[in-house]
Amino acid sequence: MMKVLTTWLLVGLLISSVELYGQNRAQLIKEADSTYQSNILKTRINGVYIPKDLDDAFAELDRLSPPEAMDKIRVEDETFVAQKLHYGLGRWMAYNWNFDEGSRFSHYLKSLGLYYSAEMIDFVLISYHRYLNKKPQDIEVRVKQYVEKRKKKS
Repeated sequence: MMKVLTTWLLVGLLISSVELYGQNRAQLIKEADSTYQSNILKTRINGVYIPKDLDDAFAELDRLSPPEAMDKIRVEDETFVAQKLHYGLGRWMAYNWNFDEGSRFSHYLKSLGLYYSAEMIDFVLISYHRYLNKKPQDIEVRVKQYVEKRKKKS
């Protein structure tokens, strides 16, 4: 009898926790969407200027970067730059320009077809390298490569 009572008590607790989790999850999704919708309209988040597009991001990176750092980026291969700076400058961009929770810049990048912060980081780093070297951006071609790579993984 004690085993049956204990079993029913555990089943009841499990059902209650699943119902609570479902409500909490829905609320969390609603709050995250609200935060995203608010963030994509802001020019500043946590006191940091948020670029509106790639050209604005290049101007901001130019403003923030010492000339000798830009020279080092300029002379390296673009793939090497993306790999080398991913966890330095790249993580700075993702955090300060709010790639994960949304910003007007991440919203712009999503409108191009880039959905993950790692893609956004690499794309912006390579774009900045091309900008510094006055090379064509080939945005559509490059975004298509990210999309194809994502499809292969899934």
